[in-house]
Amino acid sequence: MNARPSPLPTTAAAAADADRVYGLDPVLETGNDKRFSPVQSFVSIACPYCGGRYDSAVDLTLGAQEYIEDCQVCCQSIELSIEVASGVVKTVTERRIDGV
Repeated sequence: MNARPSPLPTTAAAAADADRVYGLDPVLETGNDKRFSPVQSFVSIACPYCGGRYDSAVDLTLGAQEYIEDCQVCCQSIELSIEVASGVVKTVTERRIDGV
């Protein structure tokens, strides 16, 4: 049985050479690079009206933020205060907007 050589590059240098030969852009592996952090996170929200819980997306690039969102369980409007530090959600505060 004849062993055929692998058509794929076996070293990083060989891969870089293949990129140059074929005019390819290098692949950026962001998962291993500490310079890149996620821009979105999901937080667990506890509705102050019905007590239901659901996950909501938070844009981490905005830093601390306050906004109104409807509960995904009972549809009541909730005021959310999100504290973000170093690209990580630190606190989430849910409040009723009716003042009760």
